Amino acid sequence: MRRHALALTVLVSGTILGMLSGCDTTSSENVKTSGIWAKFQVDDNADGTVTAWALLRVGGPTGTIVDLTGGEHVECNGASLTEYLDPVTNLHWSRGVIPASNDGQYTFEFVRTDETVSTEISAADPPMIDQVAQGSAWYAGEDGIITWDTTYPGDKVDIDIQGDCIDDVSYLDLPDNGSFTVPSDDMAMSGQGDVCDVTVQVTRYVGYDVNPAYQGGEAWATSFDAVTVTFSPPPLQN
Repeated sequence: MRRHALALTVLVSGTILGMLSGCDTTSSENVKTSGIWAKFQVDDNADGTVTAWALLRVGGPTGTIVDLTGGEHVECNGASLTEYLDPVTNLHWSRGVIPASNDGQYTFEFVRTDETVSTEISAADPPMIDQVAQGSAWYAGEDGIITWDTTYPGDKVDIDIQGDCIDDVSYLDLPDNGSFTVPSDDMAMSGQGDVCDVTVQVTRYVGYDVNPAYQGGEAWATSFDAVTVTFSPPPLQN
């Protein structure tokens, strides 16, 4: 993973935002910054906005969640993030949807009663998809060949494939090397139709360090590209 000094503008996640769930919380007023593990993430959205995320814990990435109290809060580019309870993981994030920065720069600030701790980040470059199949259509029984631009590669990518006539598949934490072959065995027709549109999404993650004032943490920026192709049974042989 690439790392940059705090003095530089640094990039912040994902996977996907998945982490182990936890219900125990402690008040932010009872914890020093040096005892907090922090995660920050900015996700590009299709509508030109970004979603900014912040998660603070005590005891490492699976430790007790820090509940922001006493007016302490997290901001991104000056916008206060609000509490968000993830319905799947039950995690208490701070989250906000904000306009995309014109210069791609984002500053997370943990605003405390006695200090403000900043982590600066930059947006990830989208992984523009060049190819998703061996031709204009993707046929059951053949491998899919997905290629994407790596002029500015990240640390990893996720690939998600969805369609009404297939079982959705995902490939996580792949190298951002510009190419991935989807095994034909993973793309069987599901019986929900003979032909359907299949959407392939490549999500790029670029990771950087958080402010060293924290005990530790991780920071990510994500961007994505998605294309749709026709998926159908193999063509009839003469």
